[in-house]
Amino acid sequence: MKNPFALLGIAPEICSRLSDEDLFVLVRSAYRALQTIYHPDRGGSHKKAIEVNLAFEMLDYRKDQEQFAAHKERYVQRLYRTTRGRARELAAQLEQQQRAYHQTAVKYYDYILSGLGCNDLHTSIASLTSVTIGLYDLALQKNLPRALPGYGTNYKTIRIDQHGRSFVKEVGSARFYERKSTKFLGTIAKDALDILPHLHGYETTPHVPFNLRSEQKLLGYQKPVFKNSILRENFIAYCLPHLVPFIQEHSYLVSINTRNRDLLLDGVIIKITHDDDTSR
Repeated sequence: MKNPFALLGIAPEICSRLSDEDLFVLVRSAYRALQTIYHPDRGGSHKKAIEVNLAFEMLDYRKDQEQFAAHKERYVQRLYRTTRGRARELAAQLEQQQRAYHQTAVKYYDYILSGLGCNDLHTSIASLTSVTIGLYDLALQKNLPRALPGYGTNYKTIRIDQHGRSFVKEVGSARFYERKSTKFLGTIAKDALDILPHLHGYETTPHVPFNLRSEQKLLGYQKPVFKNSILRENFIAYCLPHLVPFIQEHSYLVSINTRNRDLLLDGVIIKITHDDDTSR
C-alpha cells in the first residue's frame, strides 16, 4: 500500500517543511476534498473512497501522534533517498563528461604536436613567415612589479624569417637568438582565462630570466616567483580549449620545446608586423 500521505496527494517536500500540527491541518483538508470527489453518492469511485478513508485513519493526529510521525518520517526519507540517488546519478554523469573531455583534450594536444593545423598563410601558426611579433613578458611583469607592460622594460620580440625560422630577442638582450628547438602551438585570448595559476613556480619557485640573473640587473625589485613555462596537466585541462592555431594581438602566445616537450608562455602579443604589409 502507498504511504497515506501519497494517497492524499501530499508531496514529501511539503511534509518535510511543515510541523506535525500544521501538516495535519493539510491532511484533513485534503481528505475532505478527496471525499467530495470520490464519494459514491456523488458518482465517485467506491474503491478510491475507501483508500482515502483508510489513509486518513492512519494519519489521524488526534488519535495517534506517534503513528502520524512514523508515517511522516518514512515518507520524508523517501524524498532524501530520491535526492541522494539523483545526486549520485548527476555526479556519475559529470565524471563521465570530465573523462570524455579529458580524453578529447589529450587527443587534441597530440594532434597539435603532430604538426597538423591551419594553413592560412598570413596568421597561421603552421606557416608563419616574414613576421615580427612584439610581446611583453607576463612572468617578468609579475616578478618585477615596476617593469612596465607594453613597450616598457619587459618588451621582447620574436621574428620569423622568410624560411619560417624563429628568432627571439629576450628582455634586456641586444641581439636575436634562433629558437631551434621551439615550435609555436597557438594563441589564447587574454580575456579567456588567467594563465598565471597554470605556470610553473606559481608563488613557490624563485626564478630569474637568463639575462637578469645578476643582482644589479634586478634593480632591487622583489625576487621573481613565476616561470614562463606551463604545467602540462593544467594546459590540457584549462588552456587547451581556448587555444587557436593562429596569432592575434591581445593574446597569450604559447610554444613548445620539441626536445623535452616543455610548454612555454612566450608572452602577451601586443604588436604583429608582416614584412609584406606596409600598413603596419
